[in-house]
Amino acid sequence: MPQQRVLILLNSKSGTLANSATHDEPERIRRGFASAGLDADVQDADPANAKRQIQSARESGFSAVVVGGGDGTINAIANAVADTHRDGKPELVFAVLPLGTHNHFAKEMGVPDDLESAVPRIARAVADNTAEPLDMAEINGTLLLNFSGIGLHPELVESRDREHKQIRKIPFVSTLLRKFTKPLSMAVAFARSIGEIRLLRLGIDADGKRRTVISPAVVIGNNVHQMEVFGVSGMSVCRRDALNAYIARVKRPIALVRLLIAAATGSLAKMREFECVSGKALTIHYRRPTLKVSVDGEVMKFKTPLRYRIRKNALKVVQLSEVAASAATAVA
Repeated sequence: MPQQRVLILLNSKSGTLANSATHDEPERIRRGFASAGLDADVQDADPANAKRQIQSARESGFSAVVVGGGDGTINAIANAVADTHRDGKPELVFAVLPLGTHNHFAKEMGVPDDLESAVPRIARAVADNTAEPLDMAEINGTLLLNFSGIGLHPELVESRDREHKQIRKIPFVSTLLRKFTKPLSMAVAFARSIGEIRLLRLGIDADGKRRTVISPAVVIGNNVHQMEVFGVSGMSVCRRDALNAYIARVKRPIALVRLLIAAATGSLAKMREFECVSGKALTIHYRRPTLKVSVDGEVMKFKTPLRYRIRKNALKVVQLSEVAASAATAVA
């Protein structure tokens, strides 16, 4: 019987790999999968050409794709894998390694934080074919694994990326503080943006009802782990088959700062200027034909209205915890 083939896609520019002292992670990962009797091929992830890379893997007989990198890399590969459905069912198994900064999706799937623990467990799950179909949120046909932001978040991401390019030009920072360049960039971006809050008038349709909101920031997602981290699980529908839109009801910079502090301390649900709208589907209307939206940390431009939906059985995912499985299979 031929060995099961597994394609491992790693983004060498992601924080964990880029900041590695030994740079031996790719070989350690390959050996870990080989120990489970799998034929593992480690390649560089190419998010810009993810569809072509995954199509080639499919044609070459790979049965599983394991990805390690930041949110943008994982999202691009996940969308490409989701396009390989056959007869309405996921064809390739999808798994995530904990190589990003926050690893929210990996944590929701029960993946341990360290490679030494994660690799053998993922490899065994792939070898034993225990991956399960998972419902995913999508915006206008694009899958999102963690969350999507409207208003302040995409503006901050674009500003952060500009600041990051400038900060990395400073020799002292780029060498001695390279692990902290992105957080530092985000802090600078926030300091520049907080004084000029841009309010958006949005129409939000949920479960047949329309509400108009004026807000500087709206976040949409269904990642149960993130709900717990930010302290909003009590006001949310904590299931993969539901969407939650979190709306900041603030107009002044100081009020927005309070919300961000609450987010950092996991106490958002206690804030009066913060509300949640949930539904099986959400449609967001805006007066302009397009709107910038952040999707798993990457800024994209979408035509309006923005249609958020749940795509049933979007991916066949390695889920290592009972919590992940229960969130995936819960019914209303």
